[in-house]
This record gives sequence, structure tokens and C-alpha cells, in this order.
Amino acid sequence: MTRLESFSWTSSLGLGVALFLAAGAFQVLICVLTAAFVLSGGGGNALFFTERSDTGAYGKPPAEIVASEPGVDTYRHVVWLTWAAFLGAVGVMEAAVAWFGLREGASWALAVLAVEAVLLAVFWAAIIGIYLGKGAAVSLGDVPPLMWLTMALHAPALVLAWRGLS
Repeated sequence: MTRLESFSWTSSLGLGVALFLAAGAFQVLICVLTAAFVLSGGGGNALFFTERSDTGAYGKPPAEIVASEPGVDTYRHVVWLTWAAFLGAVGVMEAAVAWFGLREGASWALAVLAVEAVLLAVFWAAIIGIYLGKGAAVSLGDVPPLMWLTMALHAPALVLAWRGLS
């Protein structure tokens, strides 16, 4: 019997795969919602995080920055669409590696997913660090759910999948 034939969703490996699939699906969902928001003309009162934390990081409210420099709004939309594109691609790849590799018990798949999770965590921490370094107040409510929810899914997914492959 192959590893895939003995795969169970209720096993440690199965739960790890499910969490990685959920994280990938969430990233694709945020990609689609972000693109729809931007393409419908949305912008709100934030540049990257929230109006409060952006004001702390950039020195004045985002609406004031956009009003004084209209090109910033275009730049914001380009950055958000770029973010959405990469996010969608990462989500699809994460789900594919979890489904076609990790679910079959391939240790390379866990290594790829671990590197992906660590890279995301390091760069998200760096982004938050830039805000904190500028004196901005950053709470969990200021950070997009994409950042903290995927980390909340990745950490146990990695542990469970590792246990399932051991």
C-alpha cells in the first residue's frame, strides 16, 4: 500500500495538509478580493495597513498624502495589485505542493512549504518592523489578516505535517 492509499485527513499529516490547503485558499481569496477592490476604484483611508498605523509611519494621514500627491494613489493601486498577483500565485503553489506532494508523503514538499512559511514570516516581520521603527502604533487590528492568519495556519501545519512524516 502506498503512502497516499493510507492517507487520512484525521492524521497529523492530513491535518497539516488541510491547514496548508486552507492557507493557500485564503491567499487566493484575498488576491481576488484585493483585485476586485482596487479595480472597482477602492482605496479607502490606508496606504498599506490602517489609517492609524500608516499615519504613524508616513507622518501624516494617508488621505492627506494622496490629496497632496495624486500619483501616490496610482502607486498604491499598482502595489496592491502586484501584492494580489503574487499572493494568488503563492496561494496556488502552496495548495498544489500540499495536495500533490505533502499529501503523498513527500518530504521535499514539507521543505518547500517550510521555506515559503519562513520567508513570508520574515518579510512580514520586516514590514511591521519598518512601521515600528518609524514610531507607528501597530496592533493586530492594524495588520492585514492575510499576515497573521496565514502564520496562524502555517505554524501548526508545519508541526503537524512534520509529525505525520516522521
